[in-house]
Amino acid sequence: MSGYAIRVCIVVAAVIAGGCSSATPTTPTRPSAITPTSTITPTLNGSGSESGVGTSGTGSGTEVKGVLASKTGTCPDLSFTVGTQSVKTNSSTQFEKTACVDLANGQTVEVKGTLSGASIVATKVKRLLKP
Repeated sequence: MSGYAIRVCIVVAAVIAGGCSSATPTTPTRPSAITPTSTITPTLNGSGSESGVGTSGTGSGTEVKGVLASKTGTCPDLSFTVGTQSVKTNSSTQFEKTACVDLANGQTVEVKGTLSGASIVATKVKRLLKP
């Protein structure tokens, strides 16, 4: 036998045919589908592209960094986008290095929270200085 080739000789065939033939060896094949055992959720960066792997299932641990845009609402209930990701704040959101009322379009922020539908419900909004 050479490489991954496997020659198969079935006893019944050997008895009927009078021995094992030197037919073309067969090679193992890959399974056609792999069934996942868990779900992973991509973590988004400010441009809306995948940058890593978040936690599974619940949407907890979602993080996005980038430029705040399209800000609407009044504190503490704000809606805005970071890249292509929608973000919502509420009375439970903590603000770091800024106050809710001081958030403005064009600022660079880091948002942590939970994914609810298409939006991140922010547990923390941190203002970042541009590099």
